Amino acid sequence: MADVHVRQHRHLHRFVLHLLAGRQHTRPTDHGTGHRHYQSVQAVARIPVHGYFRVRELLHAGRFLRHGQGNARRTRGFGARRDRGPRRWGRQGVKWALVLSGGGARGLAHIGLLKELELLEVPRPSLIVGTSMGAIVGALYAGGWNADRIDAYAHNFDIKHFLENPAFRLPEFALSRILRAGAAMGALASGKALDSGSRVLAEFERLFEQRNFEDLPTPFVCVTADLASGEQRLFDSGPLATAVRASMSFPGIFSPLAMGDELLVDGGILNNLPCSVAHDRGYHRILASDVSPFKHMVPSRLTSGINILLRSFDIAAEHAQKHSASIASLRIVSDGALSAFDFEHIDAAIQMGRYAARNAEADILGFFGRRPSRMQRFLAKLFTWKPSPDRSTR
Repeated sequence: MADVHVRQHRHLHRFVLHLLAGRQHTRPTDHGTGHRHYQSVQAVARIPVHGYFRVRELLHAGRFLRHGQGNARRTRGFGARRDRGPRRWGRQGVKWALVLSGGGARGLAHIGLLKELELLEVPRPSLIVGTSMGAIVGALYAGGWNADRIDAYAHNFDIKHFLENPAFRLPEFALSRILRAGAAMGALASGKALDSGSRVLAEFERLFEQRNFEDLPTPFVCVTADLASGEQRLFDSGPLATAVRASMSFPGIFSPLAMGDELLVDGGILNNLPCSVAHDRGYHRILASDVSPFKHMVPSRLTSGINILLRSFDIAAEHAQKHSASIASLRIVSDGALSAFDFEHIDAAIQMGRYAARNAEADILGFFGRRPSRMQRFLAKLFTWKPSPDRSTR
């Protein structure tokens, strides 16, 4: 009976080695070695899912390393050129553009997508284009921040701290909601928006260290819209903070940014997935991260004024971006029911992007001219990544 157990154990061991190392004739030197390998495989099953992408390296090394550690140099400061770590791709000179859509809090899903791209160790983009929340994430990534650092900043950022009206910074009680509603009505009646955006601009100036576009390691284009002319306004030079502040100025929430004869607002109202901007600059290999897919909505959910207003923006944005979205070589859609103003569920928003990237892993590898490995194909059959339950009613 013991001999049968040993034979079965060795067959299992050879099968696992065949999957992980791609070897046809691998035998353990003794039962103890096979047992240690079997324990390693059991340990792999318990590590976070991103570890599967490097299972072969982890088993051969005999220890588990987090991506980004080891010999990588540490850099500090916004705009510092990052050490890109080991190069595992054969086409490092590939020219490609990363396009990040707007979507409010849903735009935090871009961070999850960037995390998965970094785990796959794909080449960094040659150009980044972003609008609204995509402009914020894109500016940070173009400035040399990695996805983990952007993630940490997102968790420490509280939008309420940057709103000027004290009513919006009150604790969440019934009375405070009444006061906020009154403050909102008063602000819209007496001014251009709920908030002037001056505190947000000051935060961006601190965050970007008052850098210009020309200082960024990766070229970046910020998309805004001019209310006066009705035209798209692009920024690729000058102060970074000013352009990003204009791009995230959602009408009615933040006042338009006045620049000469222009009144600049959220670029998403004209081009929420600005693939056309990258294409017009000579890029034909475009990876687009779309966090605002258009879906049919049942009438019963359109009962409040804010939902009707947001739905109207969604319809206008969808028609405006149809042509631009068709230009993308690969469009990764982060789908979920998080509201554009739901900044309470940051982890859920980031996970939305991670799930979308994992489901599109084969397409991502194909985008860069590489086929999935044996292990990646095996894991794709075992696991189907799905988003966590919806957190909002939008």
